[in-house]
Amino acid sequence: GIMSARTEELAVARSSTSIRESERSVILRFGFAVAYPDGTIDTFVEDHPTGQFTVDEHLVAFTAAGLAADYDPEGLMGRGLYVARKDGSPVP
Repeated sequence: GIMSARTEELAVARSSTSIRESERSVILRFGFAVAYPDGTIDTFVEDHPTGQFTVDEHLVAFTAAGLAADYDPEGLMGRGLYVARKDGSPVP
């Protein structure tokens, strides 16, 4: 998708795509364009390597780290959300 924002000083656009490297590895690639009032435009790309794991694999990893964790499949934006805390601490 594409996102953009504008102020009096500049305009920024960000596009994104994903590149699957393997069953467990995906690169999120973000391309940016920044336009200035003098007409110059800067562009750059950021790659964000990510690991792909199941919900159960994440929960096991939280437990191994000494955390009690829950998973909400809806989350804040429909993408799922993990909530983890130290064992014995109150649930928010």
